[in-house]
Amino acid sequence: SLYWSREALVLSFVYRWSLRFINQALVISNLEREIKDVELRRKVTATWDFECKRALISSDWYPTLQKPNTHPVDIIVRATGFEAQQFALPIYGIDGCALAEQWSDTMKAYRAMTEPNFPNLFVLLGPKSRLGHSSVTIMLEAQLKYITEALLYTFENSLGSIEIKDGGRHSWSRNVDGVVTTIRHDFTWIYHENCTLEK
Repeated sequence: SLYWSREALVLSFVYRWSLRFINQALVISNLEREIKDVELRRKVTATWDFECKRALISSDWYPTLQKPNTHPVDIIVRATGFEAQQFALPIYGIDGCALAEQWSDTMKAYRAMTEPNFPNLFVLLGPKSRLGHSSVTIMLEAQLKYITEALLYTFENSLGSIEIKDGGRHSWSRNVDGVVTTIRHDFTWIYHENCTLEK
């Protein structure tokens, strides 16, 4: 299936499988076959290793570049106004602590979902949960399972709230960071300046 082929592809980057280099050679071969003009080929050839940025999955981009009615553009307007790491509404926890303030130095959350000082708060697709090469559906399913189990535990034990301790969050975050260091991320888009590795 498409999902498992993408998962295998990601593993090839993490563990430096030869599949990664085979795929890079296939991409270069396809580029040489599709674009005959040497200068145009040079312009569209990536200067980073395969899959350090999102791969182009398209069968019509190279032909489009070579059509006679394709011309250079004067200006490109990029959507730069998005605050993807910020919530639309402020969230306050115990003693009026704002989540944005707690995450101002570095964003981290236990299992990418829960924060100390914020009882009963579960954030879907929080810090360190993004997948660079696959569907987030698998992440959402795992997080929803965890949330359901946490809420059932809270209900079955007549607890008013549930909250992660800072030590648990810190330990989980360091464990994830240990895995992340196995991935070459010098050009990768998924490592945001506010998602620094924990010391």
